[in-house]
Amino acid sequence: MSSFLRRWLYLIIGGALVMPFVIVMTVVLRSNPSLLEGVFNADPIIFIASLPLVVIAGFFPQIRTIEAPLARSLLGGPAQGIDPDGTGVRSRVALFWFLHLIVGGAVAGMTLAIPPAAVFLVAEPFLGDVGWPAKPLWIEATGDWSPLLGIALLVSLVATAYGVGALLAWAAPRLLGPSPADQVTALKRTAEQLAQRNQLARELHDSVGHTLSIVMLQASAAAQVFDSNPAFARKALANIEESARTAQAELDHVLGLLRENPRLRYLIEQAQQAGMELDAVITGDEATLPAEVAHELNQIAREGLTNAIRHGGPGRVTLRVTISAQDVSFTLTNPLGRQRTGGGGRGLLGIQERAQAVGGSSVSRVLDEHFHLSATLPLRRKP
Repeated sequence: MSSFLRRWLYLIIGGALVMPFVIVMTVVLRSNPSLLEGVFNADPIIFIASLPLVVIAGFFPQIRTIEAPLARSLLGGPAQGIDPDGTGVRSRVALFWFLHLIVGGAVAGMTLAIPPAAVFLVAEPFLGDVGWPAKPLWIEATGDWSPLLGIALLVSLVATAYGVGALLAWAAPRLLGPSPADQVTALKRTAEQLAQRNQLARELHDSVGHTLSIVMLQASAAAQVFDSNPAFARKALANIEESARTAQAELDHVLGLLRENPRLRYLIEQAQQAGMELDAVITGDEATLPAEVAHELNQIAREGLTNAIRHGGPGRVTLRVTISAQDVSFTLTNPLGRQRTGGGGRGLLGIQERAQAVGGSSVSRVLDEHFHLSATLPLRRKP
């Protein structure tokens, strides 16, 4: 179906939507004959009297849930940019609803009346008096011009439907579009996403870029002494392998953050797919976390799981994350291996720094032959 026919259908739907209001006003006015006494044609009066009801109905919030999807799918063009889930400004929505129903009612009425009239006018010279008990005066008055008048009526119907449909398509995004509050929310969301992506880009550059630089230096040194000092070359190759694994882990982590699914759950799935016996429970909605807190939480979880893989002993690892209205708590427990509580664990120091970066804290300790790592991150930084 072409865009023109879809817009025409949208106008006819407007005519159908206005009919309940017309019917109600018809019942009200015709129940008291004195109100229409002496009126030759009451239909225009009834239609005009129903318009206040149309305006009042336009202020109900449910009206936008009707108009926005219809306008987006049938009007096309600029109207396709309407967000069906937005709120809009009620006065603007009511105005568009009023325009849709009043011009839709007019076009729908023309669509019902003009085509049969045009057929009679075009066919009149060929039919003569055949089939007419009494030829209507409006056809008799046209004389020899009736075919041209019939064609002109059809052209006017098409032109009206085209022009009114284009007008509504132009007005739809302006009247049904987002409210100022929606626009501010969308801008904030976009700014947060850009800031998060920029932070990810910086971390990717700092971590993976730095690791790759080390790999290149070690590879160059190994190549120069490969024959004269094989032991050094083997050590350099082992360092290259370890650095490449670290870079791969960082890259997988960043790619996981860019996925649409929840990032913490993605890390858990990755660890389980890698063979870790991980028992993970997340209480609360991860999507409600502020971007900065969610980022640091996932970095802490990644580092904790990495430590459990590299330094922990065999056995089941448990992960508990509880998200409340005030903070998010993180607890990771794994069988004790080469881990220890004090000293130069750079990963544990990094976890502590990340927790402190959002106003939280972290604690690590050995208890009952298990290594326990916990962190608490407030959802709102204290002044």
